[in-house]
Parts: sequence; structure tokens; C-alpha cells
Amino acid sequence: MPSLVMWASAILAMIFLFGGVPASACGPGKFFGSRRMQRKLTPLVYKEHIPNTEEFSLAAAEPPEGRLTRNDPKFKELVPNYSKDIIFKDEEGTGSDRLMSNMEKITMVKEEGKRKGAAKRPKSGQFPPSGL
Repeated sequence: MPSLVMWASAILAMIFLFGGVPASACGPGKFFGSRRMQRKLTPLVYKEHIPNTEEFSLAAAEPPEGRLTRNDPKFKELVPNYSKDIIFKDEEGTGSDRLMSNMEKITMVKEEGKRKGAAKRPKSGQFPPSGL
């Protein structure tokens, strides 16, 4: 007659064998176990920029606002960029080539514009919607 220890070990062995097999088939997505190839980072060629379109073309992100002069009030809003990844010509020696628009402020204004243009949803129990 089998002892209690033998029955307990047999039950544990069955749980381990049958319980562990389906779990090994699960994985995060269809390429479980394989790594994706990372994109090779290459430096930009002279006069190349990302996206590779002209600054004043229709494919650019926004329409051009025009040239800035030193007397323009928007010129004072520009921020110097001291990135070591960018080589600036600075032919005049004034450092004005390093001046760029502040991207944080630009993205903040864009997000604010999106929120203003979005239709407001009515609160529950509010009928008719007051924003429409």
C-alpha cells in the first residue's frame, strides 16, 4: 500500500509537470526570446537635417514666420544651444548662430492650442452640453 508521502510527491510531480508546461508557452508578443535589431546611429552629413526637407517647403512642420532681425522682439526669446553634437559655423563671431527657439515653450503652446480646440465633453447629468 502506497504511503502518504508517496501520494503527496506524486501529486506534486503532476502539478509541476502539467502546471509548468502551459506557462512556458506564454511570452510578451510574437517574437518572444528574440531581440529587435536597433537602428544604427550615424552622424549627419554636412547640410543634412532631420527631417530631410527644406526649411521653407510645404512638407515642413509649420509655415515660416519670416526672418528674424536683432531688433525683432522674438529675437530676445531665443535661447543659446551649447550642444556638443552640433557644429556651429559662427562666421560673424557673435554667437548668434547658437540661438534657437525654446522647444519646451513651443510644445507647451501647441498642447495648449490642442486643448482649446478640442470639444469639451459634458459632465454626467449635464444636458444640454454647455460647451456646444
